[in-house]
Amino acid sequence: MPIYGVIPYARFGDKVIRCHFESTVRIVCSSPPSNNTATYVPVDISLNARDFSNDSLLYHYYDPPVINDIVPKIGPESGGTEVRLLGKKFSNLSTGAEFMCRFLPVDHSAPAKYVPAVFENSSSIICRSPGGWGSGAKVYVDVTFNGFDYTEAKKEFHFYAISSAAPLSGPADGTAGNLHVYGSGFKDPTHTYCSFDGTKYKPIEFTPTLIKCKIPKAKGGNDFFGSVPLSVSVNGVDAFEFQHGFHYYPQINVSDFYPRTGPGRGKGLVKFFGSGFRSDFPQAAPACRFGEHVGKADVLSSTEMLCHLPEIDAYNQTYKGEVALNEHSYIKAKSNADFSPYGIYDVDPNSGPVNGKHQIMIYGNGFT
Repeated sequence: MPIYGVIPYARFGDKVIRCHFESTVRIVCSSPPSNNTATYVPVDISLNARDFSNDSLLYHYYDPPVINDIVPKIGPESGGTEVRLLGKKFSNLSTGAEFMCRFLPVDHSAPAKYVPAVFENSSSIICRSPGGWGSGAKVYVDVTFNGFDYTEAKKEFHFYAISSAAPLSGPADGTAGNLHVYGSGFKDPTHTYCSFDGTKYKPIEFTPTLIKCKIPKAKGGNDFFGSVPLSVSVNGVDAFEFQHGFHYYPQINVSDFYPRTGPGRGKGLVKFFGSGFRSDFPQAAPACRFGEHVGKADVLSSTEMLCHLPEIDAYNQTYKGEVALNEHSYIKAKSNADFSPYGIYDVDPNSGPVNGKHQIMIYGNGFT
């Protein structure tokens, strides 16, 4: 026995190394080098360098992995995206808590999140992104094969959020216009698409907060009435499904409206006449519009809609009257009639005796 006490040794396969005690239950060793990456090697200990244990514990060696890329590079803030780490020298000998992916936040001080990794082949590993980051967050992705030593690839992954979309209904004849998908954290339109009734369409406009896609004609024809599946994918992998899909309806006809004057401020009503008016579907949003001024509308019957006049400040001009069943795809009255708002901006004098019969002058616009 050595003069300073017992010295522990460890044997990795046929290689013996000297260790040291950390406590009565822990021994610390530095693993010896080895070229054996194909199989596990047994690990045993000895306190005299001769008599080794036979505890059937195994250790495996692996080549330092190399991560070249990750696909996709963006996913929803809710998590669940299947992220592939692409590279070389990936080992399939690691399991459980030893084989993990780390998502390390870059832009804020939140702690890293860890998820199990899945070996696909020597050049591909799969990890599902964890949720709970918030849109726009950026993280570094790395992997470990032993639960301690992580790669230093620092591949960037970003999180986005889809908040809403409009319109979710429109005429079946292809005049619905564009679908606007609102959110945050949108980064790269390369793999982005909108899917109507199973057909994918590339966006016509893409910003960090907006995806815009042309709404196609209904596959069922101009008279089709019903809902079809609608989804949007930002990364080409994860599809955001809208619960009620997209609802098509036959385009309406608008013949005329009356009256053709009304208060620019107040509670004026204008009735529109035509055919095909309806609101018997979940995504219905009847509306009327005069210029850029939009008001709510009620469908009274298939031939009449009642418009609640919006506030119109510019009294000195006229506007064309339009209505829509979805608050977006407006149709102008075929009469091509003008609507004239009226209102006042001054009363002179602005006071008088209580017995009345006092002449005043009212100034305004739109008086006809």
